[in-house]
This record gives sequence, C-alpha cells and structure tokens, in this order.
Amino acid sequence: MHKNNEGYTDPTAGKAINGIRREEYQKYLEELHGIKRGQIVTLIHFTGENRQQETLRKYKYRVVELHKHNILLESMSGLKFCPDWPKFHEMLKGATLKPW
Repeated sequence: MHKNNEGYTDPTAGKAINGIRREEYQKYLEELHGIKRGQIVTLIHFTGENRQQETLRKYKYRVVELHKHNILLESMSGLKFCPDWPKFHEMLKGATLKPW
C-alpha cells in the first residue's frame, strides 16, 4: 500500500498506478498485434451441424480487451468470444475455423 503525506495508507494512489500500468500494457499489446480496443473486426466462422450442411458466415466483433494469450471480442448482439492469438489471426485472414 502507498502512504499519503500524513503516513496513513492511501489505496487511491495504488489503484491509480495500477490503472496506468494496465493502460500502458494494453497499448503495448495493441502495437504488438496491430489491433486496437474498440476496433470492429470481421471474422469467418463455419455454421451447421455436419460437414454437408456447413456454410461460411462472416461475423462482426468489437475488440474489448487484449491479453497476453488471447483477445476478448464482443459481437454486435452482446455475446462475448475469447480466441487465442494464433486462432484469431487465422480467422482474421479468412481461415475457416470453428470458434469453439
């Protein structure tokens, strides 16, 4: 815990510093992967129960957060989806992967 001028613990300063660290880390991940929070990305998914009925569908997602090993996406209807980075980049290029 951080302390204020009078020597009392001050949780506000610690929260502020951690918030700045988190924001800097988010910006680092945005630069590393070329994706920004709030950006709309279009991913391609298979739909259908079996191989004969599968079709390709394009879905739009909004980038919510970036993490070390995955990315948090939110569909326009509010559903959240969290693929790992290799799977996300393949889906972004148009590889035909199931999201689950």
